[in-house]
Amino acid sequence: MRAALRAAAAAAMISSTVLSAAALRQQPAAGRAASDKILSAEVASFLEAWLIRRDPQGAVRARSSTVFSDERFLPAGLFDPAAYRRRFPTPRAAQPSRMSEAQFESRLGDFVESLTDRSEPAPKAPAGGLSERLEPFSIQIARDADPQLAARLAPLKTRTLAVAGVPSLAYAVREWKDIAWTASATIGYRAALREEIDRNKIDMQAVVCRLKQESPADPLSIVVTLWSDEATKGTSWKLVGVEVPATR
Repeated sequence: MRAALRAAAAAAMISSTVLSAAALRQQPAAGRAASDKILSAEVASFLEAWLIRRDPQGAVRARSSTVFSDERFLPAGLFDPAAYRRRFPTPRAAQPSRMSEAQFESRLGDFVESLTDRSEPAPKAPAGGLSERLEPFSIQIARDADPQLAARLAPLKTRTLAVAGVPSLAYAVREWKDIAWTASATIGYRAALREEIDRNKIDMQAVVCRLKQESPADPLSIVVTLWSDEATKGTSWKLVGVEVPATR
């Protein structure tokens, strides 16, 4: 009897351990799904304001990161290249240069403004809103249209993130090599990204969206946005940067 009870207890312990392990595996997945829903809404809201309403400053307003409010993380495209090299000659020489969230937000808005083509009148907002300006994007789509881009994206453990209902790509960013494919010249990504992520316990995500092409023969047009959860465990997302990588 005692032997049977010990066997039953051991079996129960094993079962409990298995169930606990399964529960632990499910929790991150459930947490990521909830976090991705919030992230998707933020990305869509940003792109809607920028691409549909043509309000780049409004797109960034109240949406920029506090943690990364540092001159090193301002887009390099805001500066004269020669002056930027003098200011930050090497990643090692790029010392922290904190600025207020309001200053960072304003300058980031200036950069998004610089990416906005004002030479043509704002297009009439499509009936479907942002979903009509985006195209589905995946590694396979990249592989068919731009094999070099697909090869750069393939190692990044991307996942599908629906933005305005349109399949896009998202992946975790931990250090410079995770965004090096964008060819960003922003010094902070090389100099301090991993340090800031680790020190502040940040979850950073890159979201890659494909814009609608005027012609199927045109190169892929993609926008990469970088987001920090500001150590909220994915319950809030703030904009760190915007990249428009060159494609084929």
